[in-house]
Amino acid sequence: MSGKISPNRILRALRHRGYAIFTAGNLSSMSGEWVQRVGIGWLVWEMTHSASWLGIIACADMLPAVLISPLAGAYSDRMNRLRFVKMAVNLSALQPLVLTLLYFTGLLDIWLILFLALYNGVVGALRQSSWHSVIPYLVDRESLAPAVALGSVTFNLSRFIGPAIAGPMIATVGPGYTFLLNFIALSGYRIGLQFIKLVRDEVKNPRSGTNILTETIEGFRYTIRHPGIAPLIFLLLGSSIGQRPFVDLLPGFAAQVFERGPEALGWMVSLVGLGALLGGLFLAMRPSVRGQSFIAINAILIGAIGLLIFASSQQFWLALIGLTIAGSSLSLSGVGTMSLVQLAVEDSMRGRVMSIYGLIFRSGPALGTLIMGFAAEYVGLRWPVAVGAGICLFFWAITIRRRKTIAKHVELEAPRVKSTIIEAKAAE
Repeated sequence: MSGKISPNRILRALRHRGYAIFTAGNLSSMSGEWVQRVGIGWLVWEMTHSASWLGIIACADMLPAVLISPLAGAYSDRMNRLRFVKMAVNLSALQPLVLTLLYFTGLLDIWLILFLALYNGVVGALRQSSWHSVIPYLVDRESLAPAVALGSVTFNLSRFIGPAIAGPMIATVGPGYTFLLNFIALSGYRIGLQFIKLVRDEVKNPRSGTNILTETIEGFRYTIRHPGIAPLIFLLLGSSIGQRPFVDLLPGFAAQVFERGPEALGWMVSLVGLGALLGGLFLAMRPSVRGQSFIAINAILIGAIGLLIFASSQQFWLALIGLTIAGSSLSLSGVGTMSLVQLAVEDSMRGRVMSIYGLIFRSGPALGTLIMGFAAEYVGLRWPVAVGAGICLFFWAITIRRRKTIAKHVELEAPRVKSTIIEAKAAE
């Protein structure tokens, strides 16, 4: 295999018809979700002018993952994974439909937004668990790493496209149309899923007759004992709490700190997405996963630098540069970690381990945004983001010391034969 970065890796993953349809549907639906997310953020700010409420709504959207993700992962190891994806997308489409109806009938208030954010948090946890667990069955193993990275490229391209659409849409016709657009995009995704078939047979949990709670605990035990996966999940926790929450505070930065309107908010979120898109493309075109743990670990350092630039900027253009740097870090760290975990995990444990990834990915920002939002009421928006950068530096300093051990256990080119649990028992 050539040692050069090449777009052929991306093309190889897209040659799988089911994965290509899946990726196109994801791009459409996630762009709609980002349009809606910017619309809700701006609407909440207009209703309350409160950073605390921005944090509460973001927390409600992500915190249900704490309870739902581990159980969803255990069920995904039992169920037909593609059917699980279809169910999750169908449930997701209900939320923007209800938001649209309530907004245009004049019945939407902050408490209904909070309730619908909680609902979206529950189905979002289901959807993320199903998404992570189905990708390895849409491509061959050689295409798995670029397929995972391309999934991030799709996510971050949507993060660029969605806000770029949302800003002008909110300014001209109002936030209600962002909800309608999201419903239309999800409806198209539902149609595309009907044409997807898996490329290989699923490996399900051979102990599916056991108690679901026992299987969930087994997933946590496997993750904690794995010498490569555990420190990467720890690093993800630091990034999720210290770095990712700043995105949900951007409506406050746009309106209060930089004294600008929804178009500026659209640019801010879009440039976070642009940075993440570039980072994802870089990972997708790498010739192998060798050295990827080094990239994933040091990305959190890059993110901390970007956050400090953003939090201290007095000029809007300089803040945008900081946001782009922080965005690239989000992708390099999050996707780099995800693809390494996908390659290292045992097939029968995949749903549960990836649900733990999803748990951290969603609940960490929920906690961080809630704390930062309340803190911003007293010290302003800048200081909480700067403290978040400090948290990232702390987690980076701990994890970088274990880089060689991590690389040894997760930078794998061939499937694992034994689980870490079995190996640990044999050692005893």
